[in-house]
Amino acid sequence: MVKKEYLRSNSRTDIHNNNELDLDLSDLTIKNNSTTNQQDSKSSSTASKLNNLTTILKKPEPTKVMSKSTSSLPEVPIHQLVNNNSNSNNNNNNGSGNSNGNGRPMLSRQKSEYRVGQSPDLSEHKPIQYPLTIMVNSEVHYCMYSLEFDSISTLRQNIYTHLEKKAPHILTNLEACQPDDLSIKTTSFTFFLNEPKVYLKYIPFFADQINQTSDHSLNPVLYIVSNKIEQLFNNQISQIIDNYNESIKTTNPESIYFRTKMINFLDSISKQRKKLDGDLKTYRTPMSSFIRIRSVTSPLPSTASFNNNYQMRPMSPPTFSNPLIHQSIQTSPTFLSRPLDISNANNNNHLHGSGGKLSLNDSTSSVSPSPSPLLNGSGGWKSCSPSNRTGRESPTIMISPNNQPNTTTTSVGHSGTCTIRLFISDNIIKTFQCHVQTSVGELIDTIYSKFSKFIQISQSKENANAKSPLTGSDLKSMFVFKIRGLEIYLLNQSIPLSSIDFINTKSRRQKKIDLLLIPREKVDQQITTNTYDYSELSKLHSRDSLEIELQDDWDGASNSNTLASHQVTKRLRIRIGGLKNFSPEMIPSLSAPEKSTSAREDIVLGWINCRVWNYQYRINSGFHCLRTYDNKPDPTGSIIQSSLMHAIQLSFEIEMNSPTILFTPFPPTTSSTSSSSSTSSTPTASSPLSSSIDLNNSSELNNELSFSEMQQLSAIIEKDPLTDLTQDERVLCWKYRHYCKFIAKSTSKVISSVPWNEPSGVQELYQLLHDWVPLEPVDTLELLSSKFLDREIRKFAIMTLRRMSDSELSLYLPQLVQALKHEPNHYSTLAKFLLRRVLLNRQQMGHYFFWHLKAEISNLNAELHSEWVERYTLILESFLRGSGPRLNEISKQYDLYEKIKGIAISVKNIPNTKRRDYLQTTLGQLKLASDFQLPINPEMKVRGIELTSCKIKESKTLPLWLSFYNHDPLGDNILTIFKAGDDLRQDQLTLQMIDLMDRMWLLEGIDLQTISYKCIATGPFEGMIEIVGESITIAEIQKLSGGITAAFSETAIATWLKQMNPSEFEYQLAVENFVRSCAGCCVYTWILGIGDRHNDNIMITKSGHLFHIDFGRFLGNVQTWNGIKRERAPFVFPPSFAHIIGEHFKTFEDLCGKAYNIIRRKAHVFINLFLMMVSTGMPELNHRDDIKYLRDALALDLTSDQASAKFSEMIQESIKSKATGVNFAVHILANPN
Repeated sequence: MVKKEYLRSNSRTDIHNNNELDLDLSDLTIKNNSTTNQQDSKSSSTASKLNNLTTILKKPEPTKVMSKSTSSLPEVPIHQLVNNNSNSNNNNNNGSGNSNGNGRPMLSRQKSEYRVGQSPDLSEHKPIQYPLTIMVNSEVHYCMYSLEFDSISTLRQNIYTHLEKKAPHILTNLEACQPDDLSIKTTSFTFFLNEPKVYLKYIPFFADQINQTSDHSLNPVLYIVSNKIEQLFNNQISQIIDNYNESIKTTNPESIYFRTKMINFLDSISKQRKKLDGDLKTYRTPMSSFIRIRSVTSPLPSTASFNNNYQMRPMSPPTFSNPLIHQSIQTSPTFLSRPLDISNANNNNHLHGSGGKLSLNDSTSSVSPSPSPLLNGSGGWKSCSPSNRTGRESPTIMISPNNQPNTTTTSVGHSGTCTIRLFISDNIIKTFQCHVQTSVGELIDTIYSKFSKFIQISQSKENANAKSPLTGSDLKSMFVFKIRGLEIYLLNQSIPLSSIDFINTKSRRQKKIDLLLIPREKVDQQITTNTYDYSELSKLHSRDSLEIELQDDWDGASNSNTLASHQVTKRLRIRIGGLKNFSPEMIPSLSAPEKSTSAREDIVLGWINCRVWNYQYRINSGFHCLRTYDNKPDPTGSIIQSSLMHAIQLSFEIEMNSPTILFTPFPPTTSSTSSSSSTSSTPTASSPLSSSIDLNNSSELNNELSFSEMQQLSAIIEKDPLTDLTQDERVLCWKYRHYCKFIAKSTSKVISSVPWNEPSGVQELYQLLHDWVPLEPVDTLELLSSKFLDREIRKFAIMTLRRMSDSELSLYLPQLVQALKHEPNHYSTLAKFLLRRVLLNRQQMGHYFFWHLKAEISNLNAELHSEWVERYTLILESFLRGSGPRLNEISKQYDLYEKIKGIAISVKNIPNTKRRDYLQTTLGQLKLASDFQLPINPEMKVRGIELTSCKIKESKTLPLWLSFYNHDPLGDNILTIFKAGDDLRQDQLTLQMIDLMDRMWLLEGIDLQTISYKCIATGPFEGMIEIVGESITIAEIQKLSGGITAAFSETAIATWLKQMNPSEFEYQLAVENFVRSCAGCCVYTWILGIGDRHNDNIMITKSGHLFHIDFGRFLGNVQTWNGIKRERAPFVFPPSFAHIIGEHFKTFEDLCGKAYNIIRRKAHVFINLFLMMVSTGMPELNHRDDIKYLRDALALDLTSDQASAKFSEMIQESIKSKATGVNFAVHILANPN
């Protein structure tokens, strides 16, 4: 039997600065009795007397109902605000809840304090009335309410009476015959429960918004709707959130607190959005501030000139979030080139114009394909437009920004152009070219100016009474432009075309962009009114003026009943209860006979993380029971469920303090400018809590940085995020922290070096961050990982993230959703930041945010990770409440997902011969909405399923191949795959990294023609994938060319590519696309360690773009057979690929080397992004050691030249490897059909 009966901390922990308390269980021993709830009767101090494992709550004195005091009004649980029709459980984990007659839990305080059920003495209190604004069907009404004497029930009755007298037509429209037919809600969809026993003074929405002035704009605003709307909302949200009706009746005080706070927060977002609409509709800036320019360069050079003059094929510009980069690019002459005209034969536009924004060459000539390779004077490729691939094309009209016509023709096509086909009517189609920097407004003005005659002819045919002639203003009011097949409308006239991803991608791949002219009355009014987006404010100070304050909400201030944390000097007292899931036999040394000659050594049984401050910034006192870790908690926040299922659990109790300790920031320092009190680079243990080092005057500023120390410091700063700093390195970083604050890359290293046990050092860090050099927003993502849990540090990171545009922020949504796990509380700065941005964004951000949250909830174990499940559910609920009309689209999507998922699972149990018939039958029986968006992309709107094209792919998981009718009558069908059985989160992460690499390459002026596609994980081992059109797998090509023997052929793929591109001109363009895309594939498959690269997982388009699919293996995990690696080459680059590249092989090598080095320079970004995803628990990414492959693949110890040489060696190694061809042949043999 172990005799020690105490728990000690492995180091002294200050309760003010640490959010997490690491407890060492090395001193914990087990008592051989079964009772752990014995009361400590030996303690004589009443203030410190505690029951073991039980929190002693002091019963508050009954408070008298005051008519004017509202500062200390208690909070009301959300179950008394949000309507539900079922009774609540009375289970209260804290054992302190009460319930009313309906079985619903009452407020957290004593019933006597609220005087619930007691009739107010009207003779003693005269009710004070406050004004209230009522919105009903866009009509504004005003009424009065009393905090003390009104409840939601009486308020509803008063509103009904008011409308019955003043506006009876409203009641008729709402079909309201009695007060219960009305529902009261806030701007967001928060409905108030009809609870007659809860007065408004106990509902924060009313108590915190008292207006005692005559200004009605300060009134609390309520919306009156039909009870049917409330029922519809509850049905929709219950469909999406499992056990929603039970979750809103929770007695968990933190959940109640979150929901209560979210009411006003969501209302603030709604008001902000209305203000944003008003500001943006009148907000105008010069177009140069909106134009984002990507490197515009010349065609791919020959091998001889590549190294001397490295410039890539023309491309469309990206969107820059960094104004410094933007400015530097705009001032460079390289980026000021303009597109040139393209001349073709066969004029079908019947327009000859000059000047203005449109110009058409007076002389046109036919462009015929050349039988020889299309090379320029230096031996490189000329860029070409798809409009030149046939002998019959209309002459191309060129639209240039800023009214600059182009008159010089030097090549077939030019940089930064896109080809647009305008569908005016069924038989009138106009083709022209424009610069990608042309604004939407300029494009529309020019189209109406040059094509108004044809538009009016088309209009007169459809409507004999149409006005003629029509001016440009008339046409603008009558029509809108839409991209064919997608729900993308060109409504915001301020943005350049390059800011639209679809147009940007099409222009890079030299594909035509089809625009439709749609009558405005046929377009949903909501689409035409939501013209602007949050991210379109170009000036940072203008955006900041619209930001909701992100500071933490302090729940009360210090008063006589609270004690400020920075004034507390006593230690934290913890009483240990016992262990669960533990027996001495688990530790051999515990059950071994005791040695009488020596003392027993401490044995570490496990580690726990304990939060010091609760959601209200008070000491997290009371009873706790936490699971232990075998080792120190992983700083990456990994979740390995198998090790937690039977983990040892420690129960303990943190002492309650009287008065309550409230977390409060340190008071600002007032040190004199001449003071220099600190002489040590590291605060000592004797430093008082209230003293902090003045940044501008501390002696550390006078420390001279020697050359050797500078080298050491530089080496420390350059260390990758996977490398931990030694003690000496941390001391050096902290010593020269004032130098490091000017080096953005050193931020995480300095923060890791802070002496966290010293409040003065922590306070100095907080002050340093205010003066820190601005960081790139993507670099601050590391500060939101589980390594940095301090509130101020995370807030600093979020303040920096505000500079990200919505499009860039959307790219990192998976990591930001994971970062929510590491926030100290549900109601956090990060949660508010994300909710505000996704609710203000009108495009795709909210769509993907919803699916990320839903998938994360589905993948978490509700028992092991109950706190995370609760947090994500609360945030999802808040998002749905704030979504407004968008909730209908989400509901229709989710309905489709559930039905398709059911079919995908059930089809696995159907015999092979009957599967197709089963699929056709079940799909035909589905009852779907008339129109709905697809989960993979909200821009894809469909109206049904084309049954004849749907099938089941022959694969291990039997994925469904689905064809949807496009909602656009002129749009092509949309093809997708739904998988049930694969963890698509890994595919989603891989595609995110590929997309990020492509953006980095483009920013550096390299266009590798990278093909990416949409993939969304919708739940555990399920999701939907977009199908890339006009593409085929390498395996299919080899099967068409002879099967197994074609797997070793060098000419099979080249022959197929020639068949798809019969002219030499087209073939050379396809080869160029292949060279670029193949270089990108080699680089990203090597860096990400993508495995299982057989010929069915590699595809090629008819235009020569190579790309990879199915990323079930990555980070160096390759396929094996009986323990033998099937994939031995660094990456897939067989001789058949080299045969297509041919004489451009040296150019290909140089492309690979440059692309590889670009990613190496941003290695820390990729490592941090992967580290933030460890908490997902993906099979091949559940520990930080899994990311070591990524670091090794990037070869961070090599110079750029050495890295390029290494990659060239790997290219040669891949060509010579026979394993690739064997792997291809074996896969064809195993899958002949």
